[in-house]
Amino acid sequence: MNQEQFIMQQVKFRVNAKPKISKLILNDAQKEELTNLFNFQPNPSDLSKEIFTTKIWTESEEDQKEAKEYLSFQGLWPPYVSFPTSRWKTRWSDKKNGATLYQCSCGSDMESARKTDVEKQRKLRQMYDFVGCLAFIRVEKNVNNGKYRRVHGYMEHTEACHRALPKKDTPTLRVNCEIRDMTELLVRANTSIKDIISWNQHFIRKKLSGRTTLKEQHFLVTIYDIKDARRWIKTEKQWPINVNRSVDYNLECYFGEGAQDPDLSNSVIYFEKRKHRHDHICLVLATQDQISLAWQYGHEKCIILDDSFETGNKKLLLYVIMVVDKQNKGIPVGYLLYSRPNNFYMMEANDHKYTILKKLLIEYKKRLNVNGNSQEFTPRVAIIGDFRERIVVSEIWNGIDLLYSPHKVRQCWETKADEFLSMRDCNEAIECRQALRNELTNLFNVLERASENEMRVQIQEMERRATERHAEAFNNKADTMILSLYNGQCEFLKYLRANWINDIEMWSFSNRSRAADKIGVDINTWLSDYREGFQIQFNSNRMLRFQQKGHLLRLDVLSLLLLKFITPICDLQRKLWNYIETFLKNEKPALDAVLQGEELEEGQWKHLLEQHINTIAFEEHDPRTSQDASHLLQKNPSVEYNGESLYVIIETDKLNPETCRDNDEMSSYSVCLKPIISCHCFHFLVRGGSCAHIMAAVHYVNWLRQQPESCRFNINLRHWTIPFIKLPSRKEALLTLQRQIQRKMFRIPPSNDMYDSESENESESIDSIEFYITSYPDFNNWVSSSGQLGQLPENNESMSSTQTWNNMLSFATNKLLTNFDDFSTIGSKLSQNQTTVPTGVKNSLKTLNSELVTKLKVISESEQTKDLINTLKQIQHAIMTDSSGDNMNNSEATNNNSMV
Repeated sequence: MNQEQFIMQQVKFRVNAKPKISKLILNDAQKEELTNLFNFQPNPSDLSKEIFTTKIWTESEEDQKEAKEYLSFQGLWPPYVSFPTSRWKTRWSDKKNGATLYQCSCGSDMESARKTDVEKQRKLRQMYDFVGCLAFIRVEKNVNNGKYRRVHGYMEHTEACHRALPKKDTPTLRVNCEIRDMTELLVRANTSIKDIISWNQHFIRKKLSGRTTLKEQHFLVTIYDIKDARRWIKTEKQWPINVNRSVDYNLECYFGEGAQDPDLSNSVIYFEKRKHRHDHICLVLATQDQISLAWQYGHEKCIILDDSFETGNKKLLLYVIMVVDKQNKGIPVGYLLYSRPNNFYMMEANDHKYTILKKLLIEYKKRLNVNGNSQEFTPRVAIIGDFRERIVVSEIWNGIDLLYSPHKVRQCWETKADEFLSMRDCNEAIECRQALRNELTNLFNVLERASENEMRVQIQEMERRATERHAEAFNNKADTMILSLYNGQCEFLKYLRANWINDIEMWSFSNRSRAADKIGVDINTWLSDYREGFQIQFNSNRMLRFQQKGHLLRLDVLSLLLLKFITPICDLQRKLWNYIETFLKNEKPALDAVLQGEELEEGQWKHLLEQHINTIAFEEHDPRTSQDASHLLQKNPSVEYNGESLYVIIETDKLNPETCRDNDEMSSYSVCLKPIISCHCFHFLVRGGSCAHIMAAVHYVNWLRQQPESCRFNINLRHWTIPFIKLPSRKEALLTLQRQIQRKMFRIPPSNDMYDSESENESESIDSIEFYITSYPDFNNWVSSSGQLGQLPENNESMSSTQTWNNMLSFATNKLLTNFDDFSTIGSKLSQNQTTVPTGVKNSLKTLNSELVTKLKVISESEQTKDLINTLKQIQHAIMTDSSGDNMNNSEATNNNSMV
């Protein structure tokens, strides 16, 4: 294109691209000024005096790169990223021709655009103040490939527009990218609004513990987001399957030689057409990313061949080949699909399942081996489903370890147990069946972790008990339903021993542990939740939306569904789950953040309230709660105080649903003010803080304790001895909660010694330090300041001098041994703390901690310490022997005296 043609095209575009002023939100002065700019036409040959900006690009890579850089400078690229502080607002769009008109937010006079009455007008939500800017831009793209063609507009922002800043109340939260992309894919797949919302709620409940926001991102999908996605992608044009044509025709169009979609044609590994009416169709699918993931997580590791995912069609069979990543999340790396032959006799004549599965798996292996790798794809362990898969996999990969899937083994046991224990509706039989079913469930839990000998012993022992129970019920002429249940349990145990114990190497815990060590994974987390994401997507209920007009699911629909929607959704879901788990694992606890004065997000506050605040009372200044408390004070509460516990019974007009023992207690709440302030109303259990009942009880008790002794409110109540009650602040309550958590984590339990007693200052010392050793006041009084043994209290004068001396020595050795045990326990705690060091800890503290652990280890393992402990144990043994000999002598003397 020469210079003259380029100028003529710009002029033509400038004339044709003149936007309608009515599409922009302008006042009268702006409209007049913009009209004058359009009417002014400079010399077309002099581009330097052009008022409006015009850019034209071809579809080459250089022009498209220049277009993206220009639009990025103007703040209009990338288009799919939402900018909360963006100045551009869409005023008009023509999706058919790919044109969009944007206007600067500083030039949008929203007051002039209002048409409602002043009384009914709502507050403006405009992000920038109106300053009269005239900037606008029209962007055109190619609808087919999405490449930019040209832009035209007035790009001269005013000085006030450049100085304008977004308002402080701008939204800071944005939707998570993975959640947005998954929602769009689900909408493209014709998923209903109910299914999308249920999937999102499941994710928030399971992975975020109810939190909807995380790191300035929100993960909640609303119905408005789904409707916006529907309008954006035009769902009616995104479903390319013509169900009016045959399956063979559609598959030939997608995966045949003349396929037009590169994503589908590049993902097919093997495609076998139907040769005649009773023949079957075979299909092997895997994208290039899936092949790379198979090499990364499956080569010399583990692969999973699973056919238990529901497709909602008995005529189709789907095998999903999976691998497990480092976070124990399943990844689909291939799909084996085929349709069953229409001739039933042909299916029974030969084992078509074995033949077809072997052929498809060989084709999949060939595709992996030609992926540019010099070595052959060889997994070490394979998780399979039945004996056919066992034969096929062992023939393709020699020397591979084969295991049954743990969840499928447990599912088979559960199904078979329910089959043997089936019964009719009968109250007595229902209780009996539940008891027998619980026994089998406990047996399943034992078999999953037991060795082969332990399995046989457990099954044999349960068979003996079941046989004796059946014989006893038969002799007592029990009901036939009860006898059938007992007999069903015996038959199930025989089935378990005959069908599973003989093939124990395929599912036992010992073999799974050996296979886990072979591939270098942790047996406790391996294969625990790799199916979690697939159970959400490969669900028979979700597959029903693809069954057109009630017919069974078609093979062409399923193949397109796997490549276009399910595989991308599973990939996004796995990445999102791994990111969430890693972030929550490294996130600072919300309680520590509050105590350090940091601001919490909305999701963190909600999570903190659900975990802790409902167990702690603190002072709240709520006028509504205070008003309710003043009303409750008029009901004359009753007080119960015994010197340790303080309870107040608050009468209320509303019924109490928590206490329903009788009608008299239906309208009262019991508030505890000592030793712990709490209430069992829903307000306190859900929100925490101080409910109206606690506030009323505190005010009444503090008023009651100031009354003279001559006023008797209750015969057994000495109201002048009631302590003063004061609610702590929120910060004080959180500090108390933190100390309680530290005490629970690091407390060393005291020994059960007869001389142990509680100190009055023990709680204060506990609250001040994390690691502590329980103090013994008697021992402190007994040991003098010089470190020498003192005398026992005067109440031990009745004891003999030898026995007193032995008791003192025994007491000292017991305390020393206890302190040595506490010493080793503290060392182990510090060593555990050394392995899990947070990222924010200073290097100096890390060094001091490691030095302390090393010194404690040297002291505990030294020979002097071991000799001292042996000496203490010898002293204890000698004292016990001496005391036993004295007891025998005393008993002999008593017997002699009795004989005399």
